[in-house]
Amino acid sequence: MKNKVLLVLFALLFTILLLAQDSLSIQQRPKVGLVLAGGGARGASFIGVLKYLEELDIPIDYVVGSSMGSIVGGIYALGYSPDEMAEIISSMQWDKYVGNHIDKSCYSSDLRERYGTQVVNIPLNVKGLFKKGFIPTIISELPIAYVNNKELENLFNELSQGYQDSISFDSLPVPFACVATDIVAGKEVVLHSGSLPKAIRASMAIPGVFSPVVIYGKLLYDGGLINIFPSDVLREIGADIIIGIEFSNEKYFFGNEIPTASTLFDYIYNFVIHPKRDENKKLCDILIKPNTAEFGPFSFTSKAIDTLVNRGYQAAFQNRATLLQLKHFLDSVSGQSVHKKPIKNRANNLNGQTLLIQEVVMDGENLNSFQVDWLKRRGEIHEGKLVTTDNIRNAIELYRGTGAFNAVSYELAPIDSLKGRQRLTFHLSSTSPDVAGFGARYDTEEGAALLFSFGLNEHRLSGFKLKLKGRLSLNPRVNLRATYSLFSIANLNLAYEYRNQLMKMSIYGNDNLNLRMQTHEISGSVSQFQLLNFVAEVGVAYESTSFLQANLNDFYPEATDSLELLSQVFKNKVYYGPYVSIGYDNLDRAVFARHGNYANIGGHLRFDIHANQAILKDVGFCYRGYFTPKWERFTIISQLYARLSFNESPYAPLWNTIGGEIKGRHCEGQMPFVGVSHIRKVGDLAGVLRCDFRYNVWSKHYFTVMYNMFLGLDDNGRKAPLVCYSGLGTKYSYDSYIGPIGLTAQWSNISKQVSLYLSIGYDF
Repeated sequence: MKNKVLLVLFALLFTILLLAQDSLSIQQRPKVGLVLAGGGARGASFIGVLKYLEELDIPIDYVVGSSMGSIVGGIYALGYSPDEMAEIISSMQWDKYVGNHIDKSCYSSDLRERYGTQVVNIPLNVKGLFKKGFIPTIISELPIAYVNNKELENLFNELSQGYQDSISFDSLPVPFACVATDIVAGKEVVLHSGSLPKAIRASMAIPGVFSPVVIYGKLLYDGGLINIFPSDVLREIGADIIIGIEFSNEKYFFGNEIPTASTLFDYIYNFVIHPKRDENKKLCDILIKPNTAEFGPFSFTSKAIDTLVNRGYQAAFQNRATLLQLKHFLDSVSGQSVHKKPIKNRANNLNGQTLLIQEVVMDGENLNSFQVDWLKRRGEIHEGKLVTTDNIRNAIELYRGTGAFNAVSYELAPIDSLKGRQRLTFHLSSTSPDVAGFGARYDTEEGAALLFSFGLNEHRLSGFKLKLKGRLSLNPRVNLRATYSLFSIANLNLAYEYRNQLMKMSIYGNDNLNLRMQTHEISGSVSQFQLLNFVAEVGVAYESTSFLQANLNDFYPEATDSLELLSQVFKNKVYYGPYVSIGYDNLDRAVFARHGNYANIGGHLRFDIHANQAILKDVGFCYRGYFTPKWERFTIISQLYARLSFNESPYAPLWNTIGGEIKGRHCEGQMPFVGVSHIRKVGDLAGVLRCDFRYNVWSKHYFTVMYNMFLGLDDNGRKAPLVCYSGLGTKYSYDSYIGPIGLTAQWSNISKQVSLYLSIGYDF
């Protein structure tokens, strides 16, 4: 019995020794760390390197990144494979993540008008004007960065389901750390714990491009400002062998041209952090440098991303011999073939999943219960509803499209893990309430024009708003509009407008009529409140028009024998009456739209204040439809303009006219017509049918062929027979930052001559 006990004890001791030896062997295996440098879009090449490392079965025990390296490293640390990462990066809509892009369909009607006409919009705070003064207030309200949204943070939230809470980054499938810069203290900050999405967002917050992130009371910017290649951090957290990846930097300047702004920024950025980068590279046992020579930090196109991933794979393959030596070394030290550990607790990607929302929380400043309820309805996010991340992203765009919020992020937290119920919290950051805007335009018809606007409380969801808009040009105009928004019901509007308009017109066969009219208009109306894609307004207007100039001595009408009738045409008028306007707009872009429809129908009933028996009636219609087939460079644009007048006496400001490029530019009855540079009077029944064929030649360059046809009564009146005119033209356009630039060559069987039309800037 005693011998049996000794035998059992000996066997147990032998087993313990074997386990200890195996444990010691595992502990003795050197830990492999991966350091990923910054570099903007070029960081996509790191994914290709990771793919090759996994093919060689080289284990990665730690990952540390800075700037773009923190994005790639953070996603890898969550357990995503390189193939999944490549798909995520290449499918991202980078115009949303590295810009402030919002789909036009999500904008309110007021913001569509603002961003479709003005180049510069500056946030203001009128209260600050009286405290600080104009210039200090303007400077203090300027955006801190070009990108002020939180789309990237939202993306990381979606990718890190299961690790969204405040955690230690050592608990990730692959232990991770990233580097940021405390811009106040001027010190490096290594982030080992907390919110992973927020940490990654801080590490890549390039000053001036992305807004900073506040973590632990510190104002954090891009880690690349101090440490763009943080291999020293990797050594400190325990890595024995360091594999470093950075983009190649031998590129760009050849001594014969000035580099672009982004390339120059890249030079400066690399110069600032150059000393520590070179020092840290010496800590690497293996350094892999993908060839990214022709790519810049903002080359965020799907094609560029795919190429960069492939470049990274090629660079790793070129280091095959060195990497195989590392693999053999790890195997020999371990006494067995080491393998990459299987990822058991990898993060869950919410994209495409259906979620049951049990509770919706709106976390925003000064939001009342009515506003919260309206935001839920607007975003179509309700308690007890099944939603996807696409639904949540669409709601975020709608919230930002109101103009009241400049940044919106969201969080999901499980309420009942067994039933899959979630609490959805939207964090809404309010924008400045007031805004000033400026625009500019030049064309060969009117010359130069400047537009200015000022909105008081314009970026408020409800309440009192005041907007002043003016145009300085050959045809000056001022509009003052006061609005009171009854939340989620309607807008009550009171407006005053002054117009001083010069028109060159062809009438009754004479091309030399020049009119300058001065108009004062007061109106009261009711319009819809934030109704997506629709614009509706019903009101009453009082309008007074006087003629400051009319060259009647040069005017010889052929169709009238009565000078009395002629005097009625140019007589000063005061009239009043109701009007209605209903519009629909779901175009995907303000200019150079590719899909969608725009339609508007409106009508007026006017009474002459000096002759109550005179009733002036009209109905107008406008339609533009855009269709782009799968061959994405070609767009077909169908247009229809029509107007019917029931005027018992002729009156110049209300005539139906055709000509020019901009609808309603000189008078409300003006319909654009290719081939007629100035406006031409037509009869009371008039319509223009038009079709454009637009081709996107390259990048932002377009070429368009246009044909239109007029069908209606001629300018001799109701008794004249229907006539038909045709016009055609070709147009080159460029989509510039200041608005579209276009040069049109046109001809019609009305003018019977070729004319050129140049325009620069948005229409207004």
